[in-house]
Amino acid sequence: EKCCVWEGNIRDQNILDESSMTALVDSIRMHGQAVPILVRPINRNGYQYEVIYGSRRLAACKRLGIPVKVLEGDISDSDAIFLMLAENMC
Repeated sequence: EKCCVWEGNIRDQNILDESSMTALVDSIRMHGQAVPILVRPINRNGYQYEVIYGSRRLAACKRLGIPVKVLEGDISDSDAIFLMLAENMC
């Protein structure tokens, strides 16, 4: 509820439906969230954090009703692009 996805995030958030999330939700249910999401603080439209990467993990944890593990930092847009692309290439 405190997080929104950064507008520069390249993942199409509209495809995060039940069928596309099943494997990740099942994995996190069985093994826990292994990799934290990256957020930066904001104060906009009632949100406190903006998700730079990890929107699928956030959605999966929300579906499971569990807290999400996060890394938080003051990150510029240019650094956010670099980190998001590097994380998605792995």
